[in-house]
Amino acid sequence: MSFGAVWRGARLLDASCYGENGKVRHIGSMCAPTESTTSFAMQTQMGHVYKLNALGNEKAEKAFQDGVIKPNRHGDVRARITGRRQSNGFVAVNSIVQGSRGEY
Repeated sequence: MSFGAVWRGARLLDASCYGENGKVRHIGSMCAPTESTTSFAMQTQMGHVYKLNALGNEKAEKAFQDGVIKPNRHGDVRARITGRRQSNGFVAVNSIVQGSRGEY
């Protein structure tokens, strides 16, 4: 079973970093993705963290490398993510957008 959703203001995270550090204060800046990030997770505004599926990782990686999504002044990488939550806990991403910079 899957649920369609739009997560506005979702914080993108490096999934490997999140896996090592878990829920700590300032996880958004501590585990902010970099150009070398290949495995992404997102933290919703409610604090829930979901890993992106393989296609979602590709979209996030390309959007980040192309400069479509960038860190804010606090080091957080926030975006609007549309997709559906899968029963395995991953999110199947349809699109990733930050402001009017483009859509992936």
